[in-house]
Amino acid sequence: MAQEQERTSPVNAERARELTEQLRTATEDVRAAILVLALRVRAAHRARVWAVLGHPSWSA
Repeated sequence: MAQEQERTSPVNAERARELTEQLRTATEDVRAAILVLALRVRAAHRARVWAVLGHPSWSA
């Protein structure tokens, strides 16, 4: 199946800067969320939450 290309009109320099800043902000938000997720996974693993919840292993 062929992908459709998104058709947009050209932007001016101001709009290009806005879009670029939005991308930077979104990237920073994703990085922060990944860090929080990693810290919470590590804490859950260290606490051996699977055992408390009655599961035989972390992967279960």
